[in-house]
Amino acid sequence: MKITDNRDAKRRLSLLNPGPAALPEATGWPRFAKKTFNSYAEMNNWKADLIREIMRRGGVRWKS
Repeated sequence: MKITDNRDAKRRLSLLNPGPAALPEATGWPRFAKKTFNSYAEMNNWKADLIREIMRRGGVRWKS
C-alpha cells in the first residue's frame, strides 16, 4: 500500500512537511487594467512608466 492510499499516512506526511506559508498582501500598487501590446518595446515603456509611478508613490508596502 502506498502512502497516498492511506488517509492517516497522508495526514501525518502533510503535518511533517507543511506547505509554504501565505505571503502578506502588497499595498500601494497603481491601478491598471488588462493591456495588450503591439511590441516588446511598447510593453517595456509601459513597465518603465509603471515603475516610475510606484517610485513616485514611495514604493509598495507589505500589509501583514
